[in-house]
Amino acid sequence: MSIFSEKKINIDLHCHSNISDGDFSVRKLAEIFHKNKIEIASLTDHNSIEGCIEFKNALSDYKIKFINGTEINVEIYNNKEIHLLIYSFDLFNKNTLKVFDKINSNLNKNFLLKIKERSKRKSWQDNISEIFNIFHEAGGYIFLAHPLIYFDNYDELENLIFILTESRMDGLECYFKPYSDADIKYLSMLAHKYNLFITAGSDFHYHKKESYDYEYPSINKNIKLNSPGIKIPLSIINSTLNLLLKNTD
Repeated sequence: MSIFSEKKINIDLHCHSNISDGDFSVRKLAEIFHKNKIEIASLTDHNSIEGCIEFKNALSDYKIKFINGTEINVEIYNNKEIHLLIYSFDLFNKNTLKVFDKINSNLNKNFLLKIKERSKRKSWQDNISEIFNIFHEAGGYIFLAHPLIYFDNYDELENLIFILTESRMDGLECYFKPYSDADIKYLSMLAHKYNLFITAGSDFHYHKKESYDYEYPSINKNIKLNSPGIKIPLSIINSTLNLLLKNTD
């Protein structure tokens, strides 16, 4: 059976409220998701979990399933910034709360956490592994957000994915609203190669913004940023949803 004839589910596991850099309050965001007929959602504000409980309660009014989340911005090597989507961790875990305290004490206007080498013996990989371990121990799962924006060539991207997988990263955001079919196919191949879970999101921020401003050649400029949600075959995303929803009350 073609994936185009399979049952699809409308989800969004990557969005932002005005707690970080989005336009809308948490409750307004839930209303927008309801109007767009989204079935499962996660709030992934940058370096914050402040809105998660309110978002969960607002979604429940519309019978939308909730997955708690955040998007952590980190600097790795050569001043390269990457974004990590983290889901389903215990929001009240004392060690994860310490991570957010540390992040927010080091933020600049771009919400950037600079993970620097603490010594000549401790690399950025060691530091990121420490963060991964903290969130894993709190029941969380870690995904690389919009993977195609970081490098100009596939070899560098795959090397990063290999390094992060060695640190026990759990998955990739293979379905991202502006991605072409070729992009999705390539990222899904990498997810299969490295035994990673697949997730999907729109990175919804704004109401009036007309298009995505990520710069890479295959970006689909016709995809609008002002509506959330991605329809994805249930067979592709089902294992990820089962994983992430099991830690959600």
